[in-house]
Amino acid sequence: MAPHMAPILPAPVLGPLSRVSWHWHYDWRMQKILIEIEGATPAQLDQAVSAVYQLFAAAGVSLAEAAQAAWDIEGWDMSGFPDESKPSVAAFDAAALWHQVHDCALDAAFGVDRPAGVRHRVDFRLLTP
Repeated sequence: MAPHMAPILPAPVLGPLSRVSWHWHYDWRMQKILIEIEGATPAQLDQAVSAVYQLFAAAGVSLAEAAQAAWDIEGWDMSGFPDESKPSVAAFDAAALWHQVHDCALDAAFGVDRPAGVRHRVDFRLLTP
């Protein structure tokens, strides 16, 4: 396991995905993300976490910036898309990164062997210190 990744819990935990969920996080710019992938092995989760880390590092966008941008765009949508509060192009780009986490993690974990219907069995969230 790379030094920037550490398991929160090394075994399945209780919850709606309790039979096959694993919790992992990584730290990048002092931020953590929780990723759960139903049916993934620890090695697959390690690959997924590494790929998500690389996605954000390559773009030079922090996890918090991407999560906030996605939240801001959702709020703009809910308020009826007013022109005066339209998010910037950079916000749209950052939000797009946040929305790529599902597929990035799944591609890294399973590659071409992705189980059918697995997209709905992935959860991720930014953890606050």
